[in-house]
Amino acid sequence: MKKFLTLIKRDLSENRGALIITPMAIASVIFALVFISIAIGKFEFGNDNGMYFGATSDANVNADIEMDGEHYKIYKENGVLYKDNGTTKEPFVGKVDSQDVKAISQVFVMASAVSAIIPISVSVIAIIFVLAGALYDERKERNIMFWKSLPISDLQTAGAKIVSIVGGGLGFAALSAFVLHIAMMVLIAVSVNIMGIKIPNASLLDIGVVANTTGQLWIDIIIVLFGYALWALPVYGWFLVSSAFAPKSPFFWAVLPIGLLPLLAKIFFEGSVDSALTPLQHLSGQPIIEAFGKAFKSVENTQTIRDNNFSIDMSGVYQTFAEPQLWIGVIIGFAFIYAASEIRRRKAL
Repeated sequence: MKKFLTLIKRDLSENRGALIITPMAIASVIFALVFISIAIGKFEFGNDNGMYFGATSDANVNADIEMDGEHYKIYKENGVLYKDNGTTKEPFVGKVDSQDVKAISQVFVMASAVSAIIPISVSVIAIIFVLAGALYDERKERNIMFWKSLPISDLQTAGAKIVSIVGGGLGFAALSAFVLHIAMMVLIAVSVNIMGIKIPNASLLDIGVVANTTGQLWIDIIIVLFGYALWALPVYGWFLVSSAFAPKSPFFWAVLPIGLLPLLAKIFFEGSVDSALTPLQHLSGQPIIEAFGKAFKSVENTQTIRDNNFSIDMSGVYQTFAEPQLWIGVIIGFAFIYAASEIRRRKAL
């Protein structure tokens, strides 16, 4: 076990730029951009549902909103936001009860988590490139004989690279995203407090609800990341095999068959490419990501959260763990890891 941990530490140290520094840097950039946007106080937001929001330079007006064809001016009086369409003026939020505050707090957590997921997405790309060169770099740098002289098997080496690069990469990315999420919530809450924004007859946020919702959300995210790693394992294993046998340009050899499969299927199987897209589906973790997306989307509405007390239905995510395709892919992934260790054992410098 100590030998295996030593190999993991070595791989993390050798790839700390891609696996550790990159997600931290992405998180820092996102936080800086949000901080600058809030500090400048100049931003715009719009969607396809007829709503537009934009900050203005008018000292007496915080913002303009156009919703369903009707234009509103947003005022802040005594710390309370009001909307005025020229004929009627009323609180932007209106009176709320404790359940409303709970729902607002939960929406606040979910909304601030969206940008925090970006470091994880970037790390998935970095993991692919690192795996493609994992065993190739040993041969390129001529240090493979040193590691072969140690009492460490090739299978341990290959296994440690999967654990350190995939597990370590996703782990540090999740940690960076979690810290970013917390920092974003603190920044937004402090900014709102400094601006003196409040709602009538209630506190804006319930800290206890924010903490509980954050914990629940990140437990779900960790489960999804674990499931994603299992779904992507066969493709990750293939990238490791490519790094073991490729004479040069291991990334090219890794992606070549994955890219050619849909083309060959289209040519020789009358345009049916569904089966040929299986490696890409595994690499993207399509089944579990789609299931989590549906579960997350089901509670994105404030009223739904208010009625259901913020309960993300993870049953669809759990069902993906029972799919035969997942475990067949896991077996193939382990076979690729073993193949990579055997190629490493036999391949000359």
